[in-house]
Amino acid sequence: MQKAVMAGLFVFMLGLTSIGVVYIPDMLNPKETKLLLDLNTEPSRIDVQPGNSIEFVSYVKTPGYNNLVNAKLEHNIISIKTGDIVLSKSDSLDVRSKSSKQARALIAKDTELGYYVLETNAYVDGQKASSAFLFKVFKREAKPSCFDNMKNQNEEGIDCGGPCKSCTLCENGFKDGEEEGIDCGGDCKPCAKPSCDDGIKNQDETGVDCGGSCEPCPEETCYDGIKNQDEENTDCGGVCESCSSEDIPFEQKELMEQLVIVRDATTKNPEEGYALCQNMLTLDSRDECVSRVAEISNSPGYCTELKSVSKKDLCYMNFALKGNYAFCDRVSNINLRNSCLSLERRK
Repeated sequence: MQKAVMAGLFVFMLGLTSIGVVYIPDMLNPKETKLLLDLNTEPSRIDVQPGNSIEFVSYVKTPGYNNLVNAKLEHNIISIKTGDIVLSKSDSLDVRSKSSKQARALIAKDTELGYYVLETNAYVDGQKASSAFLFKVFKREAKPSCFDNMKNQNEEGIDCGGPCKSCTLCENGFKDGEEEGIDCGGDCKPCAKPSCDDGIKNQDETGVDCGGSCEPCPEETCYDGIKNQDEENTDCGGVCESCSSEDIPFEQKELMEQLVIVRDATTKNPEEGYALCQNMLTLDSRDECVSRVAEISNSPGYCTELKSVSKKDLCYMNFALKGNYAFCDRVSNINLRNSCLSLERRK
């Protein structure tokens, strides 16, 4: 009887062991999440002059995959006119769920003017993702000015007369000839006697109309609400405490930093991103900003807000590269419009 009980217990334990042998491998080797790869490449601007660099940021995501992987990035610049690859470069970045990398590609000085596509391919463990944007290589002709050392724009002499300052020595806004001051003294009218209220730093003044023989100048401090001393911004930087990013107004930040802020705002609410664009200091940078809002929000309607006709065309064409051909008929440049319609016919 005792032997039978012992035999039964042995069989029971063997059964548990057998069950464990079947089950444990599943516990030790759980199913791995399948790697998915997503890529989006965004330019800092969509036009560039020969000899300068086109800057862009590649955003790589592996949704739901938290293991660290290395993504190989391949960038190709392709001529719309010929279809040839005119420049290739590669780099890489480590990605855990998501990561980004800023890069730039130098446009050679002898690059033909026209339209180009910058195509980026990302490779991770046999997976491939692609992204592309269109940009323009152009040459900005210098506008005639009163400082170009040329007689143009109805000037009476080189950089004087007409829309510029008078060619007459006593009226040209410079201290020249026998003048004792700007347009005064010598053969010109007598110069006014320096004073402590003439709006000029002269005499022995240490500031404009203050110091020396005038009233003492107010002490410059880090709390006077004035950007002075060697401050980087009002009351910060230089001899004062360092300026934080928050201390610098949006319109004074670097373009790439502005575009990052616009990107974050647009992701939450495109109208917020668009509103920020209106604070950009130049028309050119505002157009770059609105182009970014259109791309991030995937809303080609924002392209219509661009002031530059060529940038508006580029905005529409970047949507065509993604398969949205609804705005091909709004592209002004005939060659680009034909390219847009050709892409639509081949879809």
